[in-house]
Amino acid sequence: AAALLSKFNLAAILVVIEAAVTWVAWRHASGRRQAWRQWIWVNLLIVGVAALLAGWWFARNQILYGEPTGFEKLTELWGVRDPRESFGLAVSELPYAWSSLWGRFGYGQIPLPSWIYGTLFGVLLLSVSGYLLAGAKRRKGGDPLLPSSPSPFLLLLALNVAVFFAVLFNYLLVSPAGPMGRFFFPALSSLAILMFYGLSLLTRRDDKRQTTDHRAPAFAVYRSSDAWLSLATNLFMVSLSLIALFGYLAPAYARPAAYDAGTTLPNAGDIRFDSFVALRGYAVDTNEARPGEPIGIELYWEVLATPPGDYLLFVHLTDDETGALVAQRDTHPGLGNFPSSQWRPGDRFVERLSLYLPETAYAPAAGELT
Repeated sequence: AAALLSKFNLAAILVVIEAAVTWVAWRHASGRRQAWRQWIWVNLLIVGVAALLAGWWFARNQILYGEPTGFEKLTELWGVRDPRESFGLAVSELPYAWSSLWGRFGYGQIPLPSWIYGTLFGVLLLSVSGYLLAGAKRRKGGDPLLPSSPSPFLLLLALNVAVFFAVLFNYLLVSPAGPMGRFFFPALSSLAILMFYGLSLLTRRDDKRQTTDHRAPAFAVYRSSDAWLSLATNLFMVSLSLIALFGYLAPAYARPAAYDAGTTLPNAGDIRFDSFVALRGYAVDTNEARPGEPIGIELYWEVLATPPGDYLLFVHLTDDETGALVAQRDTHPGLGNFPSSQWRPGDRFVERLSLYLPETAYAPAAGELT
């Protein structure tokens, strides 16, 4: 019920819940009739509680939009794809979905270095190779700690991963706003356990120790190598979190750099915008740029008075001959990190931004920045 109220595609978790409930009922060798009677009651309880807590939401959607999920209204806002024609496009968007699963901030505009995503994918491949190696050993009968068949616990985790990958891919097929790793978040914990267990199989030594509890699952066997692997995994993930937070996320949202009053500025001047702020200087990193290339711009501002609200900042490149707008960058001061409502008299800051020439820009041509 809570999942349904959060996002409708989380209804897929019912497949995993039902698989677990059914397996519990099936594994009871005695009292089979009672077990299946409990299975029916559990399912009625699931449906009843979900309907009681979340049913009003679907009734509301039916009244407002004429269908219970609200998905048709969503496609009106974002657009819709024909799944019969978008399979290749959906596959091409999987790398973006992978990167946003691990860390891609600012609605995708602040990515981490590509090597981090590549390393994480390499770890995934290593964990898969652990399962392949274990399967080869099991067929040869060379490892007494390996079960004769896959553990139902691992299969349940794998089902959760498969279900929500299917949810993500299905959304890629029908929506241009689909390549978001958050759609896979309900299965992220299952993926983490499966990856770690795969790595532990890969690092397994020829250790003959075995649990005395024959009812314990395969991954209940403890080895010292698992402790070191666990330590390395946690240190890696903590490091990744700190790198993302302080190396990329914090700088991206930091207040723009300040400069001292006596600083020698490039192209110094005194261009005032109303009585609030003065442009004391500027710098442009190039006088020539090809279509598709950026132009780096620095604007040196000094605040004269606090504006009554938040103002926009724009840089326009216009064609000298026709006066047509060639490129534009409309944003907020500090790229939104230093809104004008926070300005105080005496503040001095450097606005750094990039203006990209469109690929379709006519060349050669001369233009003016304003």
